[in-house]
Amino acid sequence: MTAFLFFLCLLSFGSAKADITAECGDDITLRCPVTTERHVKYRAVSWYKVSDDGLSGIFRWDQQRGSMRLFRGFNRSAGCPTGDGLSMELQNVTTDDQGAYRCSLWAPVGHRNKNGDVKLIVTGCSHAEDSLAKVEIMLYAAGALALCVTTLSLLYILDIWHLKRQVFTWRTYEDVSLIK
Repeated sequence: MTAFLFFLCLLSFGSAKADITAECGDDITLRCPVTTERHVKYRAVSWYKVSDDGLSGIFRWDQQRGSMRLFRGFNRSAGCPTGDGLSMELQNVTTDDQGAYRCSLWAPVGHRNKNGDVKLIVTGCSHAEDSLAKVEIMLYAAGALALCVTTLSLLYILDIWHLKRQVFTWRTYEDVSLIK
C-alpha cells in the first residue's frame, strides 16, 4: 500500500491544474499553470489536447530558436501570444474546443520535465449546435430502426416461405405413403 501511495505522489509531482471558462465565440489565452524553476532553461514547451484516446499535439515551441511548429492533425489555428510557449491562444472558441489541454515543459538533462493541465469550459453557445447534434442522433436512430424493421420483415418472409415449403413437402410425402 505504501508503494502505491508513493507511486501516486511521483505521478502528481511536477504537475498543475487550472480551469478557464469562456463564452462561445471568445478569443482566449490558456496559460500553462506550471511554475518554472528560476535557473532552468527549458528546451521546449508543447501543448496538447487531452482526450479519452490520449494526447493530440497542437504545437511545440522551441525555446532556443524562438519558433513554433504545429503538429499534424490539428485542424485549427493556434497562436503563442507571449512568445515563450507558456501560453496558447485560441480564437472564436466553440463547444468543440471545450476540454482539457496539457502543456509540457521539456527540461534539459539533469532537471525534471513538468506538465500542467488547463480545463476549458465553453458556455453560451447557440442551441443551433445542440439542435444539430440532436438531429444527427435522431437520424442515426431512425436509420437503425429502419434497418431492424427491414431485417425482421425479411426474416418473417423467409420463415413463412420455409414453413409453406415444409407443409407442401410433408403433404407430398403423406400422399405418397397413402398410395402404397
